[in-house]
Amino acid sequence: MQNTDAQAQQAHIRNFEEKFKLDLEEARLLHEGGSFTKAEALYQKLLQIAPENAELLHLFGALLLQTGQKERAESMLQLACTKAVGEPRYLNTLGLLYRHTSRVEEALITLTKAVKLAPDYAEAYSNRGLVYLQINRLKNALKDFKKATELEPGNPELWTNYGFALQDAGEVVKAHNAYQKAVEIAPNVERYLLNLAAVAFNLNHKAEAIALYTKILKQNPEEPTAKHLMASLQNSADAHHVPEAYISKLFDQYAPQFDAHLKKLGYYVPERLAELIPALFVHQGDAQGVSLLDLGCGTGACGQLFKEKCVKITGVDISRKMLAEAEKSNAYTALYCLGLLPYLKQEKGVYTLVFAADVFVYVGALEAIFKEVTRVLAPQGLFAFSIECATTDEGAKKGYTLRQSGRFAHTHAYIKTLAQTHNMAVEVAEDITVRKEREAGIPGCLYILRR
Repeated sequence: MQNTDAQAQQAHIRNFEEKFKLDLEEARLLHEGGSFTKAEALYQKLLQIAPENAELLHLFGALLLQTGQKERAESMLQLACTKAVGEPRYLNTLGLLYRHTSRVEEALITLTKAVKLAPDYAEAYSNRGLVYLQINRLKNALKDFKKATELEPGNPELWTNYGFALQDAGEVVKAHNAYQKAVEIAPNVERYLLNLAAVAFNLNHKAEAIALYTKILKQNPEEPTAKHLMASLQNSADAHHVPEAYISKLFDQYAPQFDAHLKKLGYYVPERLAELIPALFVHQGDAQGVSLLDLGCGTGACGQLFKEKCVKITGVDISRKMLAEAEKSNAYTALYCLGLLPYLKQEKGVYTLVFAADVFVYVGALEAIFKEVTRVLAPQGLFAFSIECATTDEGAKKGYTLRQSGRFAHTHAYIKTLAQTHNMAVEVAEDITVRKEREAGIPGCLYILRR
């Protein structure tokens, strides 16, 4: 009788364990399929049954990380690593969490443990490479990405990460090859096609870029990057501004490394405008009490230059991630995530200085912008901005043109006509090189107008 009871109990345990495994597998499949709410509910239910199961803790922690619940994710993942010491997969996910919370030293330590425990773990090498990239240790990043792609050459995400690092290192042809590998493995994934198209665009491989953007637009006719850059490649005469969705997507992507990227391009427009402006205020005896509206404020370069000179600085940008960087400068009285024209139309304040550095390259037709800036600018106030200079032939019809770079250039005649129409005097028109593109200087001009 006792033997029968023991057998029944063992059978019960086996059934319980088997059901747990099946339920955990169901939750994992829901998770991988993107059904996060259902997966989370099932993980939570299983956690009540087996609160110390390391695999459950790991999977649940990974889901919480994916859905932005970072504090809960950390406690789950740390517990998983405690319950299964030396499991490289768990360390990899914990290292990923540390990377996403900008705890780079902890991320490096954790991911290094993972690759030491599993020297053939491609994903851990790639994640460590992303951390190295985050802290500008480019040689280490390239080494890790190369190792990852050697270990798992059929993984398109690893080739994509390698491509990012190669681009950052200026190895554009090699980056093209890496992105090409990703597209060969996953030929219809939009992200991979966009990466390859962008590099082809930068290499001036026009036919390849057009073919890739054509493919993307067949899959997704409203994809903003493909729509805009296809228009620029085809010299569309109908383009009057860059779509806000494109700008937002572009600068959200660049926000963390944007300032470093600008230095590589030899960009110093805000600094030069900031040098020119004070002397103009001195003429009217109003150097103190300046209120500044920074259009397209980006990461806050202008705000930092003027924060000791202004009683109020308002920043406006379409990219939330750029605004998050600008907020760190502690220079701005207020920050708004809006397009330029929508913001200006609802602005009821008055400013002594309106600033727009490297902004009008994303706006072709400037009539509406000038009208609204005039409305919010105080009498004798200054409007400071930069343009890329179009040749007379380029901008003869409209005063501006959309270049193959995806940026607008304007003619001097167009700017001067706008200034005259809106009763603004041209105080400064200084020709400069606004930035470098493929090592060539791009001619531009700094304008300061007085209302």
